[in-house]
Amino acid sequence: MVHSSCLVFLICVWFPLATACYSGRVPKENNSVPLLQDFKVKLSPGLIHLTWHCNITKSMEKLQYNVDLQSGHLEELNVSACSFEYDIHKRIEFILHKGLSVELRVCSGSELLYIGKQLTYMPEGKNNSAAENFACVIYNVYIMNCSWTVGKEAPEDVQYSLVLWQKKENIENIECQQYRCDSFGRQVGCVFNHPNIDYGSKVYVEVWGSSNQVSVQFFDKVYWPIKDGKG
Repeated sequence: MVHSSCLVFLICVWFPLATACYSGRVPKENNSVPLLQDFKVKLSPGLIHLTWHCNITKSMEKLQYNVDLQSGHLEELNVSACSFEYDIHKRIEFILHKGLSVELRVCSGSELLYIGKQLTYMPEGKNNSAAENFACVIYNVYIMNCSWTVGKEAPEDVQYSLVLWQKKENIENIECQQYRCDSFGRQVGCVFNHPNIDYGSKVYVEVWGSSNQVSVQFFDKVYWPIKDGKG
């Protein structure tokens, strides 16, 4: 006989998986399933912003719409809100500058009605304009020296800025205060003196790019200071 506590555990584990469209069954093509129209994905440093047309019907409100982000991060959508934001800073799980795969799923209860085609969305901006070859080195725990190179196709007037995000008691951002510049005055490094960083916890790194000529792509990275920084 299965112990009652084990039954409770199995129910608690199984129920969220069933209702979250994690079913391995591939549904048959069903043209009667109402889908989200004008579905768009916009990527910015630390933020995924989804929007869709707000022509939501009563039948759609009875269904469950989910998106699978980066093949494993399943999020339920409130279709009546007509938008959804996923904040990387709060979770620090994956990066966005290389693009994001998105797959739409529709369920009715635990029944999977529809799986959309997995599409990859890219950040806006000129290709190969983002900062490259990012690295950080830690010296005696008191100094962290980060550096990067200018993107191969970046405009001449490009300027980069660095921000670090980390979850401790609260979500905190640390902006660079001491940049190093190349001979053209472009910021290509940052020195953090006594940074307010927990070296044993992962950090989300953003390197923004700006220009008066074109839109510049961003670079981001999930970074383990001690492991990656060789501290």
